[in-house]
Amino acid sequence: MAAVVTVLLVDDDAITLDFLEAWLTQNCFLPYEFQILNRVQSGRMAIDLLQNQPTPDLLILDLNLPDMNGMAVAEFVQTLLQPPLILLFSGYEDWLEWRDTANLSIRGYVVKGGTVETLEYALDKILMGDIFWDPVVYYHMHQKARQGYRPIVWHVPLTEREKEVFRLLCKGYKQAQIASELFLSTNTVKTHLRKICKKAGCPGLAVLRGMIHNHAPR
Repeated sequence: MAAVVTVLLVDDDAITLDFLEAWLTQNCFLPYEFQILNRVQSGRMAIDLLQNQPTPDLLILDLNLPDMNGMAVAEFVQTLLQPPLILLFSGYEDWLEWRDTANLSIRGYVVKGGTVETLEYALDKILMGDIFWDPVVYYHMHQKARQGYRPIVWHVPLTEREKEVFRLLCKGYKQAQIASELFLSTNTVKTHLRKICKKAGCPGLAVLRGMIHNHAPR
């Protein structure tokens, strides 16, 4: 009889949640019976469930949630008496740093867009007590450590609109989400982000996101 693994899925994208649930319950070839306890689309809902419901064995967690960085959920998990294993499943390759590996509940990181075989291999290693980190994530963490991210210093003050865009960027919003929130076109948001990067002395948006994450309150 296959061992039962209970799972909490956390991702802001309903299609991703559908994919993960179908894969785990119908198409996964690992020798486990996966039971989906819940699937939620925000960090606050995830934390509420972890506080008030039976703790799952496994938490598959996106980093870019609408209300908080997924790492805030991962940090909350460390306060639990019996924390679940965490598999980060995110479209971002460059959000983490070496210090994030100190969270012992995080057992793996798979970048979205890869193969199902990679996801299955990562999950197998995690459930066997090992770890799996996508090599590209390690690469970006190494690059950050070498570059030594500096605090954001504004060479020119931001306009009021740029402050609004930057505030949402700090919350992890994607460009399309910022456009929707502020009733702007995506092209207008891109223009604001280019100006924000220039005023911060950043070569691009990926570097700015890294600086935001590096100096955000933990």
